Amino acid sequence: MKKLLGAGLFIAVFVVVAALWRQPLLTLLLTAVISLAMNVITGWRYIRSYLICAVLGPLAEVVCVHFGAWSYAKPQFSGIPIWLPLVWGMAGVFFVDIAEAIGEKQSKKRRR
Repeated sequence: MKKLLGAGLFIAVFVVVAALWRQPLLTLLLTAVISLAMNVITGWRYIRSYLICAVLGPLAEVVCVHFGAWSYAKPQFSGIPIWLPLVWGMAGVFFVDIAEAIGEKQSKKRRR
């Protein structure tokens, strides 16, 4: 059930961003609430992954934006939206959680 809730929260972040990107502070607030919920339901097990992804993902995007690879319609900080680090953090938690679930299934199959 937690995996399904986590997937729902991950999707919710993208719905919020797609619907509200023109309102960066509201997007930041809602994304922060969803990020908090994701970390709570995972028992804060992936907080390091969240923080690493929240720093390195946007850093890579700042570099790419700086060199002209792409741009954002309403950047607020160094060419990126202020809510982007939270989305990267959520992606990190989601994918680490999924990888762990896949690993558990593989481990169960080998034991049979």
